[in-house]
Amino acid sequence: MYTHLTNEMAVRAIPSGLTEDPRCSSRWSSITEHIREPAVEFFGTMVLVIFGCGGNCQVSLSSNTSVAANPKGEFLSLNLGWAVGIFMGILVSGGVSGSHVNPGVTLALASFRNFPWRKVPYYILAQTLGALCGSGIIYTNYYHATNAYEGGQFLASAMLIISILATTDKRNGPIPVWFPPATLFIAVLGIGLALSMETGAAISLARDLGPRILTAMVGYGKDGS
Repeated sequence: MYTHLTNEMAVRAIPSGLTEDPRCSSRWSSITEHIREPAVEFFGTMVLVIFGCGGNCQVSLSSNTSVAANPKGEFLSLNLGWAVGIFMGILVSGGVSGSHVNPGVTLALASFRNFPWRKVPYYILAQTLGALCGSGIIYTNYYHATNAYEGGQFLASAMLIISILATTDKRNGPIPVWFPPATLFIAVLGIGLALSMETGAAISLARDLGPRILTAMVGYGKDGS
């Protein structure tokens, strides 16, 4: 009897606005169901472009001696950057949308593999906007590269964290024991190829700050790393 009264009092004490409305839950589920696939296509394509265009910028800009003392890569670096980009883009989006990250792939799958045509416009729009956003991020990151080194660590660290989250997401399927280390190897390789010109791939605060503290302690300037 006491338990019954306590539960009844507790229910009365909860404002009606805080109780879950099944209709609201159903509407929200419907919204997320419709946007989740285009959303991951957006992020997958964005990651692809960040690594690919980042590699292009690093190789091209570093060839100018007013930007870098020595070139930071060559033609092979460009190809590796895009290869890492497609690997990470597929990893980010594969468990939800099928990892198209390319309008041509979406159209081909709709034509020959029964991919629903009603989804094609949403996928292509998401991929285009993802590429636009990724290129905007790279443009911002390398905006001052023609004048001086600056920025870069936040973006490189963000790419590493995205890689870690994607490779440990069980919704992407069973995860072999070797897969996370292999993925992180590829991710760090891609960061070095595409985003390391300004900060030397300082993707860890400890890795970057510790050596700087030591060099300051032993008498070197602020540029030690």
